[in-house]
Amino acid sequence: VKHLKDDAPQEEGFETEIDIDVDAFIPSTYVKNEMQKLELYKRIALIANEEEYADMQEELVDRFGDVPNSVENLLRIALLKAQAHEVYVSELQHKGAEVKFSLFAKAKLAVEKIPDFLATQENRVRFVPGASPAFIYKLRTGVAAVTDKKGAKKKSPVEQLFDQISEVLAAMKQELL
Repeated sequence: VKHLKDDAPQEEGFETEIDIDVDAFIPSTYVKNEMQKLELYKRIALIANEEEYADMQEELVDRFGDVPNSVENLLRIALLKAQAHEVYVSELQHKGAEVKFSLFAKAKLAVEKIPDFLATQENRVRFVPGASPAFIYKLRTGVAAVTDKKGAKKKSPVEQLFDQISEVLAAMKQELL
């Protein structure tokens, strides 16, 4: 341990925090066994990509039936957390009509590409430089109701919020890494 602490300089890591005001939990009416519930929380927290998200969704349906909204929100937040971490977002905070993407101080982003990234975001994103740099995204409101791939279900405001955040993170990955 001493050898690892003293002799091996390691890149400073960071945690990504997500603050979105939605119900995101596993209700006891969905999973009754507390040990199973704790295990599911651990596994959901480890979701790292869309494939793992879809696999977890499928497993939950197979084991416990239709996924309640609060569990779906939990899954989406876990996926957003993984996507945000990948583009060096240390904190993602939703307040009102804005989402703030605070960047890790040592983010390995292509700084010279920030103006081009901002230009592609239709004046919805602004960059706040400084010791804690951040992107502030203005949410689209009054988004026309859209149908899912089955062509039946309209997306809720929460689903639209998650989609918009995911779009910004995908654009950051594509244009700034």
